[in-house]
Amino acid sequence: MKKIYLLILPLALYLGSCKNGKTADDSADVIPAGMVQIDLTSRGGLPITIDIPDTAQNKLTITVQSYGETDITVGKNYAISISQGQGDMKLKKADIAGNDVDKFQKFILQDSTTLMYQSQIVSPEFHFYTIVKTGKSAYVVQDLTSDIYPQEAIQTMLTSAKTIKEKAAAPKA
Repeated sequence: MKKIYLLILPLALYLGSCKNGKTADDSADVIPAGMVQIDLTSRGGLPITIDIPDTAQNKLTITVQSYGETDITVGKNYAISISQGQGDMKLKKADIAGNDVDKFQKFILQDSTTLMYQSQIVSPEFHFYTIVKTGKSAYVVQDLTSDIYPQEAIQTMLTSAKTIKEKAAAPKA
């Protein structure tokens, strides 16, 4: 009888963690609280979705630039630019270090695909640059440097950028 319980217990725990056929660990489609998912296929010309701050009380603006970038702003503390491409982390680090106006102070986060850093003109500024690979494509996402954002806002933008997912191609008729 004990052997049966030892076999049933793990199965019961696994089934108890499932919801609608997905395990509790399967959070690929879960949109974080305070965020909404938008589809940029028709609005931004990119075949992707991205989670952005809730737009119920903040104005959403999507601008497709003539040079190929798609800018997304939500309210006053969210402004990112997305462009399709592989990016160049080495070149970006050199640009950051070589900026004579917006002086580099320190990296807050750096890995093979992401930089979050502090720079300063008059007062401290925070910025990010990340390369997101999804499906067969890659995208470069960074904050719009037209305004100064607190570090928490930059973290929100970076977290949002990491939610980019490639849209499946429409089936051919």
